[in-house]
Amino acid sequence: MSAYGAITRSHTGNGLSLLAATIWTSKTRSGSLEDVAVYHLRLDAARGLTGLLEYMHSVFSKVTEEGRTYPQEGYLDQNAFESYFGAEDIFVGIALPNKVLGDTFETRETSVKILDAKGTRSWEEAIAGFYYVKPNYPGRSSHICNGGFVVPSINQGKGYGKALGESYLHYAPKLGYRGSVFNLVYVNNTASVRIWEGLGFIKAGRVPSAGRLKTKDGEGEDTNHLPGTVPIWKRGEEPLPPGLTEEDRPMLEQQKKWEGYAGMAMESCATKTVLAGGAGFGIGAFFSLMSASFAYEDPYLRSQTQTQAQLNTTQKASAIFKEMGKGMWTSGKGFAKVGALFAGIECVVESYRAKNDIYNSVASGFLSGGILARNSGPKAVLGGGVAFAAFSAAIDTFIRREPADDD
Repeated sequence: MSAYGAITRSHTGNGLSLLAATIWTSKTRSGSLEDVAVYHLRLDAARGLTGLLEYMHSVFSKVTEEGRTYPQEGYLDQNAFESYFGAEDIFVGIALPNKVLGDTFETRETSVKILDAKGTRSWEEAIAGFYYVKPNYPGRSSHICNGGFVVPSINQGKGYGKALGESYLHYAPKLGYRGSVFNLVYVNNTASVRIWEGLGFIKAGRVPSAGRLKTKDGEGEDTNHLPGTVPIWKRGEEPLPPGLTEEDRPMLEQQKKWEGYAGMAMESCATKTVLAGGAGFGIGAFFSLMSASFAYEDPYLRSQTQTQAQLNTTQKASAIFKEMGKGMWTSGKGFAKVGALFAGIECVVESYRAKNDIYNSVASGFLSGGILARNSGPKAVLGGGVAFAAFSAAIDTFIRREPADDD
């Protein structure tokens, strides 16, 4: 039972029909290639295969007893195992005794039945591994699936885990799922971490001491886990937006790439510094222009300008605009320096702390104020830092304030 209660699939899938079996190539540690046929089953079909579920239960019991990869604690009887592992879709990998695809990693469907692929071998001799696929969340999020994988200890190191993972990316979309989340992948499960990272999964986070796991000698050990999440569409096979065809995919991929570059550039501290400097220059120049226009309306200043009787109207206007331009340049540079300095420091502080709160503004304001007043002595540095920090805190508080409720 999950935190959401019993979860059943409510999204549109493939109905009750079973998906076609497929053949996948695995690569052993020695470099040799082996083929694995993956079969889609549901609980009723699996119960019809004598001894299959009993063998899977025995393997799963050993895995949970080892206490290193699954969170279950204590013994699950046959019925409890079937309810857990067979709630939705089951996939069983059968190691093929003879290579089918040659020295290639090409995947193809096969019409060979599971019992024919097993042949005269026992399930222990034939099964490369198995996994389930079921919704990770109920209702409106049931299109996000979860998978649980088991490779018997006698088959580990043969590349079967990766082959099963690749088949998962093939089958899950066909079942109607649009994304996958693994709730628990313990960091000491290095094989699984390596497989899922190699298949493009993203680490969504790490929870300290999330598992009371055993070491190989059976001693208890606190460790971490990381959930992984990824869209289950392979790169280059994602659904296209409405109105686009496969011919438009290269253009769309190129557009996504440039959008990614643009996003990275906009998030960089250098870009933020330059943009803040440019905005500061514009604000400073505007304030200078406004103050200059008011200044020339002052009778005293106007009379001083008009003392140059030898200048005609055009020359006087030129002198006035030149003076205004100098003022705008000087004021713009000052504001630009302050804006760029503050934005650059705040970006570095935020990146270092990995948080976005008022303390970033206070720290950045204090450092900026101190740097701007550095030529005026220690007292000025301290005073400038405190004043700028207080100003930054006031502005940040105003921006972050909660809007009033409309009663």
